[in-house]
Amino acid sequence: MKTKTNLESALRENAFLKKDNNDKMLKPLSDIKQSDVSPDRASRLLDRQLSARDIRTVAFYAIMSHDELNHGPHHTLAFDLVKTNIHNSYNHFTGAFNTPIHGVYGFIYTLRMPCGTSGTFEITKNDEVEGTIHVNVNGGCSGQFTTGNIAVVLNVGDTVYVRTHSTLKLAPTGKILSDDNGGPYFAG
Repeated sequence: MKTKTNLESALRENAFLKKDNNDKMLKPLSDIKQSDVSPDRASRLLDRQLSARDIRTVAFYAIMSHDELNHGPHHTLAFDLVKTNIHNSYNHFTGAFNTPIHGVYGFIYTLRMPCGTSGTFEITKNDEVEGTIHVNVNGGCSGQFTTGNIAVVLNVGDTVYVRTHSTLKLAPTGKILSDDNGGPYFAG
């Protein structure tokens, strides 16, 4: 008796939902094409995982392959050895990332200087400073690397790059190192 009641209740509810969908002119799930909705919504509707093809991925990772000498204030650093450049948005000649898709981006950058030196560096969005790091190995040789990271909302065409500090009168006191012991990198 209980099963018959549950079955009748389920049939009534199913009929109600079909009528409600028809009243709202909704397509049945089987008629929805992935191109009709965003990839994320399609994956939820179709109960499947997104593939790399479905996601609008933007990523890059570049390292500085050589020592950087004679860098003065407001000098953009070019990380010339590109390891990853999905969407081809990082330019290894200029050192700038050019935003191809509006969204929230995360960036990380690491710089390395030799013993007895120091330097201050900025990460910028459209020439506005978003973060600053200071590499200070004047007091010894531990901690030759310094890392900074940011998360920032970017619009199409925004640029992000790393440079020596733009307003400090004191330029870095040494070269930026890149060798077999490690080197600077910029990724996002």
